[in-house]
Amino acid sequence: MQRAWHTPDDQSNASLARTLQPARLSLQVPAMEAELLCPACCIPLIEMRTGTGIIWRCEKCDGRAVGLQLLRRTFTPESINPLWLHAIHNEGSIARPCPSCGNPMFEVALDSSSGIRIEVCRICEFVWFDAGETQPLQVRLSPKPPPPPLPQEAGEAIALAKVQQLAEQARGPDFDSAPPDELWKSIAAFLGLRSG
Repeated sequence: MQRAWHTPDDQSNASLARTLQPARLSLQVPAMEAELLCPACCIPLIEMRTGTGIIWRCEKCDGRAVGLQLLRRTFTPESINPLWLHAIHNEGSIARPCPSCGNPMFEVALDSSSGIRIEVCRICEFVWFDAGETQPLQVRLSPKPPPPPLPQEAGEAIALAKVQQLAEQARGPDFDSAPPDELWKSIAAFLGLRSG
């Protein structure tokens, strides 16, 4: 399936584009239902569903297109935020076309130490990883799952123990019948009250 592109230069849209925009747009907009194409091999990408979202993979070069939101859910902010900041601050160079929209992606450093450069589409927020380029990313730890529920007998035993503990606390010393300590005796004597 060939990708169908619509640009503001189309005959039917030329006058409308000139009316609405004084300068010509250089962005290409993919037609609906277009396939994602590998920027390296120019073959359709295969959709892969994961537990956290969808990625698109090239069967030939093993490259992957991943949405920025999925990357943020999967990897730590320290791994993902710098690459997006590099892209939006133009700290890189023009690269291959985006698998989704076909516009040039921006090649940026993945981090300061690995030497890996990846491509980011600032329009679609897609990130393209060639084979093996995701290895330096730090996976976000998933929250601890809640402990499994206790068997009913264990829950009842714990509840019974708590009730017994509360009963013992309620049977504590009776403050009205305990003899006063020496401080209270001296206060009573000072006030002229006699203590027995």
